[in-house]
Amino acid sequence: MKTNTGSSSVEANAQVVQPFISSIAGILANIVSCSLHPLENVKLRFQASDQAKNNPIPQYRGIYDALRTMYQVEGMASLYRGAFVNIVAGSFANFAFFYVYSDGKIRYDYDPSQPNSWTTVLISLRAGVASMMLTTPMWVVKTRLALYREASHTGATPNRQRP
Repeated sequence: MKTNTGSSSVEANAQVVQPFISSIAGILANIVSCSLHPLENVKLRFQASDQAKNNPIPQYRGIYDALRTMYQVEGMASLYRGAFVNIVAGSFANFAFFYVYSDGKIRYDYDPSQPNSWTTVLISLRAGVASMMLTTPMWVVKTRLALYREASHTGATPNRQRP
């Protein structure tokens, strides 16, 4: 009688390794996408700008005008403000999503011949909720950093304590 314990340990090892491989791919994809971070900051400025007189974010005529103005008035750092948090949060979000998604495919007997099944929807939902619950606070910090402007660039004077 021959026992086949070797293949079951290989399968168990593959089930543990597969989520990590998917997670690492997600992290690398996020790092590459962060090369476009200046456009993310421009997008946030467009979203936050309005016609209010007390809004410190200026109105821009377009993407090129926003990039040029941010660079000329606030310097190169304004284009990459929040980039580190974006890399950390995005990498963590992708790691969590792809790990939970790959784990769900193993745990809930994903059938690749039926990609439109409710199992796929639930596996994806589980991964998305886990990822967003873990990373939403980081996205708030990134947005605040991207919209932050030093007092010297807003025309405002810093708060000073009276003697």
